[in-house]
Amino acid sequence: FTKGTLTQRHEPEGIVVDIPFLQTPQDEPDVLEVLEGGSGNRLVRIRDGDGTAIKKTAFGDPTTGEDQEALAKLDFEEQTMRRARDDGLPFFPASRGFQFDEERRHATVLMEDFPDRYPVAQLLEWNAADTPAGVNPRTPLISAEQVWQVLLHVYGTLSQRLYHQSTGEGSYETYTRDLLERSRVRRGDAAHQAPLLREMLDADVLRIDQPDGQRVYLPGQWKFQELIWRLGSCGLFSPSGGFRRVRVHGDLNPGNILIDLLDFVGPHGAPKDFKLIDPRAFPGGGYDPMYDFVKLVYMFSGSYLRGRHPEVYGFEPIPSRGVGGLAAFRAYDRREEVRDPRTASLFSMTDELNTRLEHWLRTTDNFFGLENDPFWKIRFVFLHAMTNAGLLMYGNGVDQIGVVPTT
Repeated sequence: FTKGTLTQRHEPEGIVVDIPFLQTPQDEPDVLEVLEGGSGNRLVRIRDGDGTAIKKTAFGDPTTGEDQEALAKLDFEEQTMRRARDDGLPFFPASRGFQFDEERRHATVLMEDFPDRYPVAQLLEWNAADTPAGVNPRTPLISAEQVWQVLLHVYGTLSQRLYHQSTGEGSYETYTRDLLERSRVRRGDAAHQAPLLREMLDADVLRIDQPDGQRVYLPGQWKFQELIWRLGSCGLFSPSGGFRRVRVHGDLNPGNILIDLLDFVGPHGAPKDFKLIDPRAFPGGGYDPMYDFVKLVYMFSGSYLRGRHPEVYGFEPIPSRGVGGLAAFRAYDRREEVRDPRTASLFSMTDELNTRLEHWLRTTDNFFGLENDPFWKIRFVFLHAMTNAGLLMYGNGVDQIGVVPTT
């Protein structure tokens, strides 16, 4: 979403990339702080009267449909905020205005600010990042137990206030096929960018040498895709009939959930209030609420965070000696070698969260009052796998150092 040439320079603090298309705070006197935005947009905190507001800008080009997606997404986000307020749902920020510029090269929405709230994902990072290298981690800002309670509180509240609002009926067969197709396209894009990943995806059979010495054989990705589709056609991932589409957030990951740390002050501290940002649109105006739950936990469940640390986890290629259709890799786990307490703290936190999730799945039958059929656990695993598979295209940069991400 830049319209100029990126330039890279080395500075004492690291590599700096100059992006000429985006304005800087110095160009805008009202900007107080540049915040972390998503793909294709810019997020800043600005002065607004006696207080502050959040200004979100999406960049696009009317001649390219791909860039237009960022504009359409921001338009949907603003509509979601307005509709939620009209329906008495306090989860989303109040919109204070939306506009396209004259050439429709970018869209801007001004929204309510919550300067006393922080994204849950940011708090997880701060638990580790604020600890100086070489120093034992201090007491965390928020514990794994508190994070888990926040996630259950958020989803439990939405199941009562948002997910009961039906938008129509959906077909599980179409739903399964769409997920598999989206995963296939994203894996293809990732393989195109990363030769080692292509080798892993194109193989008929994968041989994985585990760190504990065990050797595991798995079907290749494309054969596995066909296997999954045939199982899905038999109804394994879907009960008879259809499912009820409901209003969902669409990207309910911990980075889009804002909480107030003061809720946890005192021995009986517990989550009370939360805000949601960055909703996502779905064709047909609704989706399966299970998708929101998957997005809620996938940051720590599975291998999402591991995929961001190829120095610790990954797969190294092993020459297969010309064996047709076989790709061999050695899985490595170098966690015991981690000396940075910040990285160790992050892994420890996510491991504890994953343990809590696994225990909850084993001991819970009723899914937040939405479903009581054990089938929901099968659908959770399926959706979780499809969501992680779609992340490959975002993590293939480690291919440049000769390994494949664990995602």
